Amino acid sequence: MPRFINEVLNEGNTSSDVIEWAGGPGTFVAIGTWGGATNVKVQMRIQGSGFIDVSNDLTFTTGKVAGFQLCPCELKVILTGSDGSTSIRVRLAPSHQGWLPQDDLPDTGTSPPHTMTANHFINEIMDSNGASTVVKWRGGPGTFSAFADHEQAWDGATVRLQFSLTGGTEASDWADVPGMELSFNQNDAGGFQLGPCLLRVKMEDAGDTTELRVRVVPAYQGWLMDAPIPSTA
Repeated sequence: MPRFINEVLNEGNTSSDVIEWAGGPGTFVAIGTWGGATNVKVQMRIQGSGFIDVSNDLTFTTGKVAGFQLCPCELKVILTGSDGSTSIRVRLAPSHQGWLPQDDLPDTGTSPPHTMTANHFINEIMDSNGASTVVKWRGGPGTFSAFADHEQAWDGATVRLQFSLTGGTEASDWADVPGMELSFNQNDAGGFQLGPCLLRVKMEDAGDTTELRVRVVPAYQGWLMDAPIPSTA
């Protein structure tokens, strides 16, 4: 039985593969054309019982990323309310010290509107070489994602997650998080685990048309949050 889910759900395929979950933190991504779809839910089954929803009110919008923690079980993703235009790629994988399986994902379009503000995660547009805002990481699992409105928006850019155990005021204070040194394709997301530190996102090799939204958010015990992720733009 596979250990991660990476497939497209649509009107003719409303339930993903079933995977064995070894327990611990994971990352869930749903990206694509929603059409008439109302939600995508993760369901779990323990010791041969029936499948139950991991969350009762998990309604995803385009480009949503979530983190979770679960005991050993079986997992699957189900789609409801789909129509002929629905085509959503769902990916669910363990948040090991590294990245999810890396393959191209469909264009997400513009990010949904956001209304909240906070200082313990990163959610901003990067369009030139340099670094994002710096956040205090309390320790534990998290998700790191980058989205573009179109393929040309990458324009050769490389995005890295970096950490600092000091004040982070000097360039020498920062080091790359192992496994997070990626040249993104179009859209990608990954999971990580770190102790308490400072975090930032560093962009290099940006081109004239580079414009990426980067997000670094905690994977809380349970689902990330029901409210939209705020925008720092």
